[in-house]
Amino acid sequence: MEKIKADVAVIGTGAAGMAAAIRAAEGGAKVVIFEKRPFPGGASNTPMCVASTKKDPEYQDKAFKVHMEMTQQAGNAELVRAWINKSGELPDWLTNQGYQLGPVMASATLETMGKQRGYGVGFPNGYFIHDVYFLPPRGKGHGGAMLIRHLVKRAEDLGVDIRLAMPAKKIIKEGDKISGVIAEDKTGNQVRVEARAVIVASAGFNEDKDMIKKYGMYDFTLDPSPLGGGEGDLFFVAPNLKLTGDGQKMAWAAGADKGAIGIGLIPHIHKLGIGGVPPWITFNQLMTIMEQPYLWVNQQGKRYYDESFSDEHMSQTHAIARQYPKSGYIVFDNATKRHLETVGPDYQYFIFEAKTIDDVDRQFSTAIAAGNKDLFVADSLRELAQKTGIDENGLKRTVDEYNGCCEKGHDDLFGKNPTYLRPVKEPKFYAMRIRCCAYQTIGGIRVNGKTEALTKERKVVPGLYAAGDIIVAEAFGDPPINGVGTLGFALSSGLIAAESSLAYLNITS
Repeated sequence: MEKIKADVAVIGTGAAGMAAAIRAAEGGAKVVIFEKRPFPGGASNTPMCVASTKKDPEYQDKAFKVHMEMTQQAGNAELVRAWINKSGELPDWLTNQGYQLGPVMASATLETMGKQRGYGVGFPNGYFIHDVYFLPPRGKGHGGAMLIRHLVKRAEDLGVDIRLAMPAKKIIKEGDKISGVIAEDKTGNQVRVEARAVIVASAGFNEDKDMIKKYGMYDFTLDPSPLGGGEGDLFFVAPNLKLTGDGQKMAWAAGADKGAIGIGLIPHIHKLGIGGVPPWITFNQLMTIMEQPYLWVNQQGKRYYDESFSDEHMSQTHAIARQYPKSGYIVFDNATKRHLETVGPDYQYFIFEAKTIDDVDRQFSTAIAAGNKDLFVADSLRELAQKTGIDENGLKRTVDEYNGCCEKGHDDLFGKNPTYLRPVKEPKFYAMRIRCCAYQTIGGIRVNGKTEALTKERKVVPGLYAAGDIIVAEAFGDPPINGVGTLGFALSSGLIAAESSLAYLNITS
């Protein structure tokens, strides 16, 4: 058995783990970091931006209040405050690592915080508390991968021992204190690390079907592919990350309590004929159409939420998840198709920007020919109901009621902005089936504002820390209805965990 002596052992090489390893090494600690995959980064290879609240007490106070109001005060207030304050250091910290951030994509002022969609579009208003910096990419790849590459090089320069393809298997305790980690190399041989501090930053449990079922809020069944074909009702934007809840299970076994836990939900369509597996790779503009605030119905043909929230992805997906089955349909007619082609879409996400939609019929027919089973075109509502399986009587009744609302300019059911009331009258008729998808699974370890792991009795587990997606649900409540992991939280909590471990070890640079 190989034996290693270190001050700090980090589990996971995503943004949280790399930030923790670098900060601990900068502080004078001897650091070893473990990664189960043969390359670093995990889900942190996918982000396009990073968020930072201005390093100003007035901004930090306002951001804290807006976020906590969004969680109905159910978020871990101590952790939220620590994250928001630490996030203000990120631009300078990244610059000091030799990394150059891209331009600011969206900036929250004291007047606009919490009053528009988070990140400028796509997220609940409560997320609009930051300055959002673009991550410079290479080609069509997300910039997160380039950031991880840079952080890995920085960690190597600081002497961090990076062990790839070497998953941690157990957190070791002596008495009530953490004493190290047992890992396993590619040949199955054990590696024992003596370390008085362990930082768990191994993200979620995307591919553990039992944990998805138990902690997913809506009794989800996992579908492994975003291209479609599986029997499940939940799939992930970035599949095959090999996330099976290892960190949660090791921390629980070491005495940590189960903290807030859930799934960061977003709406999506199976991408066969629409795009590649990575979310930013698209073959056409159909992803833009699914953002629109037109008529949305469920399998029974009924409207089920105010469609103006179609640009607020988490609320939209929670509404979809409550339907039977867990899917919704955007329905529009030939007149709206012309509107998309000539005037352009009413909503657009920054990944899928489009001034106008080119030849909707061609885009639908090409994707359908490629095998996509979530796109439908029909000459009548009856045929549309037959193709989609939507209840025909329910659909016709809803369309009649909705067209009446369009004529008088008032949505009697949900009070939707009349700008988005577009009737469904003129053949052809179009539908897209939208399903439940997720960025990631989140949470599982209860922590305090220093990211120290806590027992059920809220006592600190000495030497055990956690950072990143594995604790972010704590910031949103339990269940974390609007929760999602973000790069800004990962980096911030990684820095906090490292600084807390340095203080615990009494190491000063």
